[in-house]
Amino acid sequence: MPREIRSDMISEEEIRLRSYLIWQFEGCPEGHSLDHWLRAKAELDEEMHTIFFRRDRLQSRVAPRLPISVPPKKSIAANAGKFPPRISAAK
Repeated sequence: MPREIRSDMISEEEIRLRSYLIWQFEGCPEGHSLDHWLRAKAELDEEMHTIFFRRDRLQSRVAPRLPISVPPKKSIAANAGKFPPRISAAK
């Protein structure tokens, strides 16, 4: 189930930066600051929603781990502190 995206998840600083980039991209027009702010917020909301939606979809597709039918014969703990035998180089 997708998580709810709250508007406070996007900081004012992120909106301000995106708004500034939009303003620059449009050639620095005067008198459109509110339009740029609203557009920036809408874009960031959409991006946040897409990120959460994809993450939730990926998590729902991860296959659960299957139980091991036959346990390993020797545990790693049994070899603790022991080194494998040294292999001599062939001459």
